[in-house]
Amino acid sequence: MLVAWAGPASLRDLRVRFTANVFDGDAVVAGGVVTAVREEAGERLAECEVWLDRADGTRTVAGTAIVAVP
Repeated sequence: MLVAWAGPASLRDLRVRFTANVFDGDAVVAGGVVTAVREEAGERLAECEVWLDRADGTRTVAGTAIVAVP
């Protein structure tokens, strides 16, 4: 999701925790939101919250990411 949005070389940091299992056949939905944008070392960086939920609403992965954006 992040790489599709910002490009393959854009990911600067990704930290996640796995909070529930996903089993074969489970439908999942990835999501994220930009929480801040800042300049650092000449790069424009977007700080994001990211997650992966099962179709029943159970959050299975939660974390943060930093991506370089144009």
